Amino acid sequence: RQAMEQKRNVNIIQENIEFILSGCRVKLGNSCSEATMVAYTEIVHHLECLDP
Repeated sequence: RQAMEQKRNVNIIQENIEFILSGCRVKLGNSCSEATMVAYTEIVHHLECLDP
């Protein structure tokens, strides 16, 4: 039971990562300040490292 719950939690985390990544990519596709661009690029980089 615990293994099933852990698997479900991992799936939820992966879905959340994908959701955040898609939001960041949209933000990066729009015009924004250089500081915002750097911040979102860094977020995307870190999340992509976590995403299997």
